Amino acid sequence: MPEDSPCLLKIITGPHRGGQVELRPGEWVLGSSDENDIVLWDSYAAPRHLRLRVQEDGTVEAEALAPGVRIGKETLEGPARKLLPYQMVTVGSTIFAVGPASGTWPPASTPPPQSRLPAPTPAPTGEEERQPGEDETRPGKPATGPLHPRVRRLLWVSLAILFGGLALWGVIAAYVVSQHSAVRRTTVAQLLEDRGLSSRVSVVREAGGPCLQGYVTTEEELRDLESRVRSLDPSLKIAVWSRDQIRNNAISVLTGMSLPLRADCPEDGVVRVYGFLQKRDVLEKAVDQIRRDVSGVREVRVEDVIGPEEIGSYLNAFLERWKLDRSVRFTYAGSGITAHGSIPIGSETLWLDAKKALVEDLGGGIRLDNEVVVVSDREAANGLRVQLIVPGDIGWVGLRNGRKWFSQSHLPDGSVIEAILPNRVVIAKDGDKRDVGLGDPLWLTRK
Repeated sequence: MPEDSPCLLKIITGPHRGGQVELRPGEWVLGSSDENDIVLWDSYAAPRHLRLRVQEDGTVEAEALAPGVRIGKETLEGPARKLLPYQMVTVGSTIFAVGPASGTWPPASTPPPQSRLPAPTPAPTGEEERQPGEDETRPGKPATGPLHPRVRRLLWVSLAILFGGLALWGVIAAYVVSQHSAVRRTTVAQLLEDRGLSSRVSVVREAGGPCLQGYVTTEEELRDLESRVRSLDPSLKIAVWSRDQIRNNAISVLTGMSLPLRADCPEDGVVRVYGFLQKRDVLEKAVDQIRRDVSGVREVRVEDVIGPEEIGSYLNAFLERWKLDRSVRFTYAGSGITAHGSIPIGSETLWLDAKKALVEDLGGGIRLDNEVVVVSDREAANGLRVQLIVPGDIGWVGLRNGRKWFSQSHLPDGSVIEAILPNRVVIAKDGDKRDVGLGDPLWLTRK
């Protein structure tokens, strides 16, 4: 579509049938809230229900912000989907289509014209021209004149009985409808009780009518609940969210902002953001975006976001939690973390699980380099001889088998490399110290 020919949104059915909105390139949010770009006075529409992204070339993408959006006969879930020109989109009870303003719209996408009532026939004025020779008293013409008082009273009584009967019928009909609605509410409550959701989902009375509100865990559970509630009470408005949906939408927001953070939904309506972040000044903006764009969010927690200032204490606590503080140590250098040390044979699975947990906690915001070695029983029993000593801030000792041991490493016999000096290494164990030189075994027995 040419750039000078904008998109046009036409509403086909619903409270705004026949309405049209010109869509310029950008984002357009639809819903029942007054803060949206396009406000729908639709009792079945969520406050923020759908986002449309209009590109410069006329391409339009739709992203569901609340359940119940359909494109054609398919439910819109997950990431945004490209709309075809004139394709039907359902939001609540509103159906609309989007297409080029200068295009030829199919008949199904054009709202039917509103019918006009026929002009009222003017009442006779009593001054019409009489036909020549007309006689008011000719045979067959009823005589005119006031009604007899008894006839008038009979007419008034008949009208009073008629209107009284209509009013009574209205009261009875309202009572029957209210009782039927109460029975349907009771049935929905029983459904929630049977599924163990009565503490998480409930029917709340709002100005626009009763509404089912709350949270479930999975998307499948949400779809099944919506289907069963619709079959029991089609008029009940539903505003229920799943934790999976909230988590996925929060992750989409973080990914869209190019932040190396992760998110989950540990509680109903709560988003936990975690990971390593070099610059925390963008964190507040990310929290605001999650609150604004992710439906169903009540709280956003960022206590588990780790910055450069907290990384040292976090790594020490991590090693203590995994009981690796006596054999492994971490060094942090701006863009990456390096693991130093040694672990005995049989502890490989523990170390692999610990590394996976560390990567999960820190997200994709930092690199992990592994220099941890596995020591065999033979090496531990016979000891290994020192071939190279490299002193410095991150000093290390090279053995004949090619392995490296760094300062503060815990050796298999329970000793610790206390210091790496030129031509000698200081080993400490149980308060005793000994020097190891070139050609000497770094340890003698395994602990």
